[in-house]
Amino acid sequence: MLRVGCIILTTWVLLNLIPASYIVISTTFWGVDSPAIGQILSAKEIQALTQKERTSINSVAVYANGLNVALSLTVVSLIWFGIYRRLRWAFWSVCFGLGLAVIGGALGDWVLGNVHPEISLISALILALGASFAWIGLHSSSETEDELSSR
Repeated sequence: MLRVGCIILTTWVLLNLIPASYIVISTTFWGVDSPAIGQILSAKEIQALTQKERTSINSVAVYANGLNVALSLTVVSLIWFGIYRRLRWAFWSVCFGLGLAVIGGALGDWVLGNVHPEISLISALILALGASFAWIGLHSSSETEDELSSR
């Protein structure tokens, strides 16, 4: 159960890491506008943007997605070097950090008026499923520390 929970949590993190990394790279190095510009503004409003406004929006997108990448990499480390090794503090750190990320993402969508509650719900359910399996695995006695260290 512990391994299944860790795999589900890692999958959730990767589903967030990949698009965030793409936004950072494409906006920074390829000069592509952040997807947020198209989500927030109409085509007419996008054309009316000054370069300074466009740069400001893109810089916030790079910063926010860069933080997402940093959180994702940190959480993957906590999952496999903490939770998988049965360190309960790592479990709570991951749950708290990813829980705040889900809430923050949902609130950010809500503030922008770009509300997709089904996406936030699916994200929260996947996170809860992974955390549940990890929790069960942390509390089961079927896998001893000797078995874990031999893998």
